[in-house]
Amino acid sequence: MKHLLRLFLAAFVVCAALTSPSAQAQAPTPTPVLGCSSANPAGLFTDFCYDSMFPIRLMGMYDVPYVTDVPPPPAAASYSFPPGGCFCWECFLGVCVPVPGFLRGAWIPIQVIEATRAPGCVVMLEGLSFGEAVAPLSRFGGESAKNTGGEPGGGFRHFMMYDFPLGPVFAAMLGMAQCAALGPSYESLMSSLLLPFWTRADLSNLLFPEAFAFATPLSALTGAASCAAATTGFGTGLDDFLFWSMGCWGRTYPLTGSYGTQNVVTGSSLIAARAMFTMGAISRLTGGMFSKYGITTMGNSVAQGGCSPHYTPYVQKSEFKMAQLFPVPESGVGVATVTAPSGGMIESSPIGMLLSRCAHRVGESDAKWGPHRKQQITGEDQAYLIWRWVDCCLL
Repeated sequence: MKHLLRLFLAAFVVCAALTSPSAQAQAPTPTPVLGCSSANPAGLFTDFCYDSMFPIRLMGMYDVPYVTDVPPPPAAASYSFPPGGCFCWECFLGVCVPVPGFLRGAWIPIQVIEATRAPGCVVMLEGLSFGEAVAPLSRFGGESAKNTGGEPGGGFRHFMMYDFPLGPVFAAMLGMAQCAALGPSYESLMSSLLLPFWTRADLSNLLFPEAFAFATPLSALTGAASCAAATTGFGTGLDDFLFWSMGCWGRTYPLTGSYGTQNVVTGSSLIAARAMFTMGAISRLTGGMFSKYGITTMGNSVAQGGCSPHYTPYVQKSEFKMAQLFPVPESGVGVATVTAPSGGMIESSPIGMLLSRCAHRVGESDAKWGPHRKQQITGEDQAYLIWRWVDCCLL
């Protein structure tokens, strides 16, 4: 059975690669989709705070600067002896020796995840669709969608995820390109259109049977603890173990596009987090096939010895933070801001940059970051920039 599941999911991974524009000699021309919001592509470069890469942790001990939107994860690499020391095994002519280096850690933007009503919609490309041939076969969602197979009376969203174009630039600028795990993976361009279980809770639970273990009142009670940890920052390490809960946003399972009765900002955030979690879950079923979300890039074990990302069975929430790009960018909430060409806000002063709060934890209550981030009619879909903490041993 497990081998059949791997074959099944691998087939959809191949479909994702074959349907990407770069994989086809004559890719279909994208067209606007009814019910798909439209954002200026310039927002990918202007509607977020560049200083969200801070704090940069040097020598495993010092965070520069100290003021930031989300602090380093509790499990980030940190050494006291030798001070800031680390080493990586390097092999020359078959002989491997430890090469000493020093630790550095920072937030790197890796992907954009969009939560959309229309299947195949790409909001940040002016509402175009790369799945017009398949979209008519998929259900459309909304805030009052019914029969989603998951949360009756709630809403439904599809997702589109793709690599953030400036991710390699940030990694290279920090000298961490070899550690950031930004290479191609099957979620480099992935849509819920390629996941038949995204609209079927019964099929999703069959593929990921651990969902049954967490469909209990006891597991639901842990959602309050997860919500408090994500919102206050206290206990975020423990919250990583509560992988069946996405903090204040709702339940991780079932891995579908249904999000219950939450408001659209909370619901779309849950869908984006589920998309990350789903990619990691697929990597387990496909025998460890490379995934950005099936590995971890933080911790002493990552930055010491092998100096490469490690496999993780579940997404560690504290390793990531999110920033809304559309419809109302999370940037520009501090002082000294100016209007971006795409209509959002960008920082124009170093002081303003440090005082602003431009991202939030996975599962953090939208009472802290989400008020007024829903835009009627022209902004019914949402796009989020995903930041990842990366520990690196620089030789």
